Amino acid sequence: MKKNLIKSWKTTLIGSIIIIASIISVFKIPSINWADASIPLTIGIALLFSPDTVLNKISSVFTKKA
Repeated sequence: MKKNLIKSWKTTLIGSIIIIASIISVFKIPSINWADASIPLTIGIALLFSPDTVLNKISSVFTKKA
């Protein structure tokens, strides 16, 4: 698990940014509560443990030519 965090640094970085931004938004924006932040937190945690190949698959979906 620790190797995946270091080896897949792109998804780890994106996941960390999402987690930090959602936690900060709960404290800085009064209309956002923990229930609202639960979805980005879940996505961020999933990205922490995902390999970088996930990003390649997602980008291939958006860059597919018809």
